[in-house]
Amino acid sequence: MNLHEGSPLHGVLGGAVALARNMAHTLLMTQNDCPKCNGKMAEGFLLDLSASGPTQIKWVDGAPTPSFWTGINLKGHELIPVSTHRCTRCGFLESYAMPE
Repeated sequence: MNLHEGSPLHGVLGGAVALARNMAHTLLMTQNDCPKCNGKMAEGFLLDLSASGPTQIKWVDGAPTPSFWTGINLKGHELIPVSTHRCTRCGFLESYAMPE
């Protein structure tokens, strides 16, 4: 089986994984029930309290690359805001990084 990047099978599997993630997100959004205890899920976000002020946490593609000036080099990386759902009964958190 040829699964290297650029192969037709790699593209099909990548598409299937993306579809499964989107379906899971859609299912959570429509059901609004906790997968652990069946409590209600409330939409929210995780807060980053950095020196420049409060911001929403973001998912970054790839491995972190150290930078002397900024701590981590983000040049050329995709940043996607992370939304999080919290169960009002048990506190379970489920996060999604969906491109806007």
